Amino acid sequence: MGPELLVECDGRHVTVDCSPADRICFASNLAWAPHRCLHEKGMTHAEYDAVNGEKWLRVEINTPDGDAWSNIIRFN
Repeated sequence: MGPELLVECDGRHVTVDCSPADRICFASNLAWAPHRCLHEKGMTHAEYDAVNGEKWLRVEINTPDGDAWSNIIRFN
């Protein structure tokens, strides 16, 4: 079984809880938006506020047990 990933969205605020990860990235239509990828061994939680112009994003995690990603979250 691969890593676990739980993503919650409240307006433009995204919260992630997951298996211990070395990388959590909020990939979006704005590839150049800063501070979207976190690198730290054993992370299990991250939060992100979508910036103006982001129409969608998905969460990607990298763990020692494999990778996981969320479905796309669309913003109004």
